[in-house]
Amino acid sequence: MISPLTLIIACPLVAALVVLFLPRTSTRAIRGVTLLATFLSLVFAVLVFVGFDTAAITDGFRFVQQIEWVKALGISYYVGVDGINVGLILMGAIVAFAAACVSDEIVTREKEFYVLLLIMTGGILGAFASLDLFFFYFFHELALVPTFIMIGVWGRGPDRNRAAFQITLYLSVGALLALIGLLALYVQSGAKTFDMVKLSQHVLGVNGKGAHPVPFDAQNLIFPFLLFGFGILVSLWPFHTWAPLGSGSAPPPTALLPPGVLRNFGPYGLLRPAVPLLPEAGAGG
Repeated sequence: MISPLTLIIACPLVAALVVLFLPRTSTRAIRGVTLLATFLSLVFAVLVFVGFDTAAITDGFRFVQQIEWVKALGISYYVGVDGINVGLILMGAIVAFAAACVSDEIVTREKEFYVLLLIMTGGILGAFASLDLFFFYFFHELALVPTFIMIGVWGRGPDRNRAAFQITLYLSVGALLALIGLLALYVQSGAKTFDMVKLSQHVLGVNGKGAHPVPFDAQNLIFPFLLFGFGILVSLWPFHTWAPLGSGSAPPPTALLPPGVLRNFGPYGLLRPAVPLLPEAGAGG
């Protein structure tokens, strides 16, 4: 059975493919497809939020769907919600629909703009719903890359090129640091899986038994990569200077998403994989 979370993610991504094949002169149809896709994602997100029931959870999560992808590496498409991300998904869907609604002032290269907006939306919702480290990072990048392009092409003001360069530099460095930390966590855990639930069970044990914690020295090496990688996304000092310039130079729809949603990747990344799996380093060692 298809999880509503999959539908939330699929709506904007499928719509991006549809828009890609529409004639660029069909601006009304392109905008209509975008509005419909983001509205459907919002409707499904509301249904998930309203239907969230802690009594019906599986391994601590609700609306779970898991499809094995690369068995040898322990990678699978795995989505689910708990008390941490159910609200984030709803917030992301609301802001994405609002961004689509205020996109009518884009009058150049509309087709490319709406494709990028839909890809960004799918990436945002996918990252918040993912319970697999690989897909969490993949969707995270799917949301970030369009941001650079949208500010550089459709940005406003004389500083838009500098803003695009700065946001690309900072967020690329942050993404690289986070990637190094996540890969190191995968290797050091010894669980041979990107499944966050299995990782947690392996590292922390089940009911306090069978724990295989990451060595303390390794925790102290890995945690800074995740802290600064995800911290740059949330404008952690002193890596915060990209935020005001990027938001000020972004077109209205893009200006809604980075401060409203993308910055939440930072604390979410720390709350989901980092602090729970590296508890001693997260607590200050």
